[in-house]
Amino acid sequence: MDRVVSVDVYTLNAPVPLFSDARHDVREREVMWVRLRTADGLEGWGEAAVWGGPAAVTATILTAELAPMVIGENPDRIHYLWEKLYQHTAQHGRRGAVVAAMGSIDIALWDILGKRCGVSVATLLGRHADDVLPYASAGFYAPGKDLTALAAEYKELRGRGFRAFKMKVGRQERQWSRVWERTGTVALRDDVDRVLAVREAIGPDALLMVDANTEWDLPTAVGFLRDVEEARLFFIEEPVSPDLQHQAAEIRRKTDVRVAGFETEYTRYAYRELLAGGAVDVVQPDPCWCGGLSEARRIAALAAAYGRLCVPHSISSAFSFLISAQFVSSLENGFLVEWDATGSPWMDRFLDAGQLTDDGRFVVPNQPGHGFVPDLDALGEAVTKL
Repeated sequence: MDRVVSVDVYTLNAPVPLFSDARHDVREREVMWVRLRTADGLEGWGEAAVWGGPAAVTATILTAELAPMVIGENPDRIHYLWEKLYQHTAQHGRRGAVVAAMGSIDIALWDILGKRCGVSVATLLGRHADDVLPYASAGFYAPGKDLTALAAEYKELRGRGFRAFKMKVGRQERQWSRVWERTGTVALRDDVDRVLAVREAIGPDALLMVDANTEWDLPTAVGFLRDVEEARLFFIEEPVSPDLQHQAAEIRRKTDVRVAGFETEYTRYAYRELLAGGAVDVVQPDPCWCGGLSEARRIAALAAAYGRLCVPHSISSAFSFLISAQFVSSLENGFLVEWDATGSPWMDRFLDAGQLTDDGRFVVPNQPGHGFVPDLDALGEAVTKL
């Protein structure tokens, strides 16, 4: 019987020109990769989300708490290990950094199993399709980015082969909440104009989605969707906080636009409430946030039982994208995968839109595991072992 012998945690960090969504300012891109090794010489890689908190917190959870529960165990017992980690951390976990850390181990275990069996993760999960449709996730706010620059950004992405797109909205000043110190806020009418400009730039045949990053309330979201009706949005992502899922359900009732969410939720238990409450048309579990591939697959199956789509969140690295591509290609209720088009070095140095087919699709790799083996030496000083 093989067994896990080590768990290593690495972070990669690089500065980037300032850009913003509705809530956050981004000046650097950071990712966390986790490597499991086994006594048989197999190696599996996973990724943990570090958005929203110091990487050192997630790294400590991995090295000081989760790794001792995994080392010495049979790596093939993926679902047993998921439950072991979840139950042993339930009093202080169940959501957040603990579950994200768990997810990186789960993803690495699937990678090991794929390599042991000589097949891709998509094949292990039960392949449904050979390709997926990436959507270019772009259209962030940035200093000096006017409507002309925004339209040029999307024309360039269309020229690179993308046929589906998402953009940011929601960076309005909130008089009733002063927690976030926002600069560069825009009027709601400006966001309407931004959406219409992007629709014109990408043409009538492309899919277009918007993401408000939980920053609106019910009247704002409904009014906005009515004002951009001619843009024919495929979905609106996180129009309100997941804590206000009853408002998301009302948005669904009052408009004809699908509501998608919530990347900031974790595990099947939270998504059960979203689905049962009628809050979403599209579930968006991020395997690197929600508890790994095992939990993302359970969430997708739950959504399928409600007749809902699954479109995972994936703004991180090429590794994260490939994990989501393997996942989505196994789904009967999914076809879209988020492609980080913000200029992240952890995306662009590993993947290029030139890999897309003529109709904008991405053929999912078929090599053993999830198809990503990072060369840490080649990344140099950008890599830190924690």
